[in-house]
Amino acid sequence: MGAGAIVIGASHGAYKFTRQPTGDILDIERIGQIHRASPDPHLVMHGSFSVPQEWLEIIRQFGGDIKETYGVPVDQIRRGIESGVRKVLAAATRAARGICEDRFEAFGCTGMAPNIKPVPLEAVAAR
Repeated sequence: MGAGAIVIGASHGAYKFTRQPTGDILDIERIGQIHRASPDPHLVMHGSFSVPQEWLEIIRQFGGDIKETYGVPVDQIRRGIESGVRKVLAAATRAARGICEDRFEAFGCTGMAPNIKPVPLEAVAAR
């Protein structure tokens, strides 16, 4: 079965909300309603880009002129996933990868992956 994209108030791009999104402009509950009525389809959450507010502060601190903007809050994306969203846009995946790469560099972890020894989930659970 294919994926269905539903309208919940989100849109593409970082400038989607000029205030913190709440139920009146972002209808995450609609995803739950659809999932409860028909739990099998895979849902797509378009415009699921988050705008970390701490990034805006840093950008502004260094002279960036970015107007007030909010993306879809991470807790709302998580609620969507819990309610059947199975695909988040490739742009969101790339942005998340970029955040991780930035943090690895900031914390001095670049190039350290070969030192990480994988631990099976069962071993972690036993700990």
